[in-house]
Amino acid sequence: MQRAVDGFFNARKFILDRLTYAAIRLYGIECTLAEVEARAYRTGLQPVLNLDDAKDLDGLLAAAKDRHKEAIDRRGFVSDKAKTLITLNSALLALLAAFLPKVTDFDSLWASLVFFGGVLLLLKALLVMWVYFDIKSETVMVLGQEDVGLDKDNLKKSLINSYLCCQYATDNVTDYLADLYKTARFLFLTGFMLVFVIFSTNYFTRSPTTDAEKVIQQLRADPKLIELLRGPKGEQGDRGERGESGAKGEAALPK
Repeated sequence: MQRAVDGFFNARKFILDRLTYAAIRLYGIECTLAEVEARAYRTGLQPVLNLDDAKDLDGLLAAAKDRHKEAIDRRGFVSDKAKTLITLNSALLALLAAFLPKVTDFDSLWASLVFFGGVLLLLKALLVMWVYFDIKSETVMVLGQEDVGLDKDNLKKSLINSYLCCQYATDNVTDYLADLYKTARFLFLTGFMLVFVIFSTNYFTRSPTTDAEKVIQQLRADPKLIELLRGPKGEQGDRGERGESGAKGEAALPK
């Protein structure tokens, strides 16, 4: 059972990673498949600062904390925009699904193809947003056993580098998530514009007479409706009395 669950998870991740990678490259962002699988960009290792000649360790520690906090605040700002986008996308797809029989009644094949292309882009944007909220690894502050025996100054030096490493790793993940958001926004806006253009074109070019004729043809072709309007067949009535004979006609003229 566990092997089947693991196989399903790996297959789902394999498909989503490649769909996401294709969407990001379609938008024009340079990235690698390995970065998409890692859910973060790899821009090199954060250099560890040499603080032996530092004059103000307290000021450097406060600055490192502020940079780490700014990185976390930036992540929250991007996540809020992503939540708004996924809400709009889900609401639009729900509206299209609720009125699907009516919104797909187009007069031409090309209009139907463009409409379904726009819906596919909306679905693709939703998938990218799902990847955005996927579980990903984060770098956090950790105090290890090696930090216990440090004196005051060396502990501050260790904390400064730890905060900077966390800020650097957080920015790498946030940069990747920001590109995911921009990709999903591009897919959403493109799909929305396609659907809007098709609806507008279909609304202004469709003839009301044509719609009325289609409704009449559908009503005429519905046997249940015809049977309902006709009503149930009644019983045969009694035979009526024989009527009076008519007057005798004139005789024909000889030829």
